[in-house]
Amino acid sequence: MRFFSQEMVDELKKRGETDPATQKTLHGVTIGVILLATDCPGNEDRALNVDIADGKLREPTMQVKPAPSDLRTAPFDQDKYIVKISGHYSVIGQALTGKTALITVLDKLSIEGDLTKFMNQLGAIQNIIDVVSALPLEV
Repeated sequence: MRFFSQEMVDELKKRGETDPATQKTLHGVTIGVILLATDCPGNEDRALNVDIADGKLREPTMQVKPAPSDLRTAPFDQDKYIVKISGHYSVIGQALTGKTALITVLDKLSIEGDLTKFMNQLGAIQNIIDVVSALPLEV
């Protein structure tokens, strides 16, 4: 399945509801983040909104717009999401599929929001990466 596609979002939802390994990885996680991949295949920007409450994925959503889009500058609800992480599709892809450690690409990402909360939630973000990297994805 294609990375950062609706099919990926649907599979995340399904696994969050039915897969014991995914449920174990997300157990106890509470976090809200927006992941924005710019310049995706098809000349698109794609934003994935991830909201997890006590290990339960709450309707992850994907927005897709022709690049460059207003997704890059759109404000976000900082009461619901601690950060918006933006980067080129290839960088986001390498980090979220576990091919590159997140810490090694931080300088290539734009992070908006509460950086203190972000740093305190790196374990939860790694859990999200673990779930995504378990999917059979084509980046």
